[in-house]
Amino acid sequence: MKVAYSSWLEKLKSRIFIKNSEIIEVSQHEQAITNAEDKKPILATYGLAPCISFSGWSPRHRIGFMTHYDSKTELESSFEILLKNISEQLHWQSTEFETRIIGGYNYNNNSQETINFIKSKLNARPNITMKLVEERIFTREVESVLLDTITGYVGVYNPKKPVEINEDFFKELINNLNSLKTPARLIYVPGGMK
Repeated sequence: MKVAYSSWLEKLKSRIFIKNSEIIEVSQHEQAITNAEDKKPILATYGLAPCISFSGWSPRHRIGFMTHYDSKTELESSFEILLKNISEQLHWQSTEFETRIIGGYNYNNNSQETINFIKSKLNARPNITMKLVEERIFTREVESVLLDTITGYVGVYNPKKPVEINEDFFKELINNLNSLKTPARLIYVPGGMK
């Protein structure tokens, strides 16, 4: 799943505009997982009113997930399916996700119950740590969200417009790449690699 630094930098430079063909649209009562190497490395959802989106991105593995839970979603089994598939995508390696909870209305308890459930499950698996970095709930607006697993960019999604990523985000990201260090790749061990 890891990509050479120069290959990743080239992909990064081409990310000012995102093509709609790269987007996995997560509709109501759905959830999805993707990664930076997939032909569709971007997750997006919209129409989050009483619904809740829970999304996450692992900077280390450049894998992301997104949900669009409504009041009819059976949360326990849905979340377990999500975690199981994330673990499989990671080949059971440990990672940390930067997560976001977006959406919901406070006129009913369904949204709050969903939010409470998600928060109670943030670190339900020992190999998956989930750090809540954003909580945009009960805003009285219909919310949307887009997650680019190549860069970690999170923005607003409108399915009727092409997505343009904020240039300042890229300037900061490219400046931060100067401090990026990765371990040396082990290429030979007497008796074979394990």
